[in-house]
Amino acid sequence: MALLEPLPASLAQLTPDRWTEPFWVAAGEHRLVCARCRGCGRHRMPPSPFCPACRSQDIDWDELPGTGRIFTFTIVRHAVIAAVREHVPYVVAVVDLDGAPGARLVTNVIGAEPEEVQIDSAVAVVWQDCGEGVAVPKVVLVGAGG
Repeated sequence: MALLEPLPASLAQLTPDRWTEPFWVAAGEHRLVCARCRGCGRHRMPPSPFCPACRSQDIDWDELPGTGRIFTFTIVRHAVIAAVREHVPYVVAVVDLDGAPGARLVTNVIGAEPEEVQIDSAVAVVWQDCGEGVAVPKVVLVGAGG
């Protein structure tokens, strides 16, 4: 059975800090952004206080096209929490983001049978609105054969 709908919006309980808030503000506007170090240019996702390459704290936020490819994934077939019991199986994927080399987004693949998901499948971001000004990125398979 395909997870055609995202997991329950009640699971999105965000606690942004100064390093993640720009990401979540943009997400609330249905825009995908990624932190880029001003010191060395490295992208990082999730955003963090220090660049892992040069330790700089200066960052810019690049708007991304919202596309990428599945780097790896897992199919969750057993609900660890009751809120997702009726939604298994679902796919958790790590996505290499176009426009941000080295940055990867952890999210859910929706609208596809778990067996359709493959490493290197092309995906596009869609947004799950979870309340006023709060949205969470999910991905859908795109192109012929995913």
